[in-house]
Amino acid sequence: MTLRVPRAGGDISLTFQSRHLDKGLEEPIPGDLWVEARALAATLEQAVTVSGNAAATVTPIISLATNASVGELDPELAFESTPGLFERQFFQIFVPGERGLISRGRIVNIDHVRALLAAIEGHPERDRLLRATAQYHQSLKYWRLGHEILATAHLYMGVEALTKAVLRSNFGREQMTDEQLAAGLGLDPNPRDPCRRLSTEIDAAVRSNLIFQGDADCYRSAKAASDGFEHGYMPFDELRDKAKEVRDRTATYLRQAILQLLPIAPDLRDSITDPSRFQPLGDRPLVKYLRGRLTAKSDNLASDKNEYPIMTWRTKITSAQVNDKGEYLLKFEEKITPQLADGVSFQPASVEAWAP
Repeated sequence: MTLRVPRAGGDISLTFQSRHLDKGLEEPIPGDLWVEARALAATLEQAVTVSGNAAATVTPIISLATNASVGELDPELAFESTPGLFERQFFQIFVPGERGLISRGRIVNIDHVRALLAAIEGHPERDRLLRATAQYHQSLKYWRLGHEILATAHLYMGVEALTKAVLRSNFGREQMTDEQLAAGLGLDPNPRDPCRRLSTEIDAAVRSNLIFQGDADCYRSAKAASDGFEHGYMPFDELRDKAKEVRDRTATYLRQAILQLLPIAPDLRDSITDPSRFQPLGDRPLVKYLRGRLTAKSDNLASDKNEYPIMTWRTKITSAQVNDKGEYLLKFEEKITPQLADGVSFQPASVEAWAP
């Protein structure tokens, strides 16, 4: 997917594609996301900065379209490409290659991404939509066991960023008094308490009634988890319980609220919100569990080379095929070697693979 990003100093050309790794199988295996940028700049460092910033505005849109995490973009290679020069600047950062660990992913539908980019770019609430989308993008980076607090906190910050946009979308952009807005949201427009802040209650009603679609319990728990984390007034075990309870529902409400504000064709909207993309997807590798029993007549379980009894685990992809839907079907070979003391044996019970 190639995009042109307007810029006063000269447009930036960005090309997004997947690296494909040849492992000697039927099909190459998709690797990391690869972005090529071309920009006019006074220095190489400036070119890297403006190109990186431009690309970083697109990756959250890819996350929103696929409902899947996109990792951080790290600059790796830059060089001057001015035609006709004898000497050119060169810059490289040595970054780790693909980890080689198996993770789930989704095929990026380029039509979806382009439609969302165009809808957001021309929207009067562009800045708030971008901020809410960026928070959704950040939340997916923490979409794994043990990180529910951070995921929920980013989701709620996305809700806060979107609140005024949803308010204006539902009540028009013309100037309305707080009393008129309160009445429209079913609030008492004439509070007797002089300390009551009507604007705060209006924001809360927009979030609870419109963004959270009337799910007041989810709204209150998500707010409590985010505020308790940010301001440090709630124990972490309570925070984690609240975040685990509402993380998934909060993500659904925020993504739906963003998409509802965007003027995109009904068929594209239906495709973007298809059930196959309903469940958010983190970028962590599959977690593999090995369960079993150690049997020994001694309390000494570890080999002489290890502190504890442990298994070495090697995974090899033996087959890779692509089906009609563009999905990769992989087969694996698992080699598990016990590292145990003499006389100790291991009886395996199960090998399990868990998504993040």
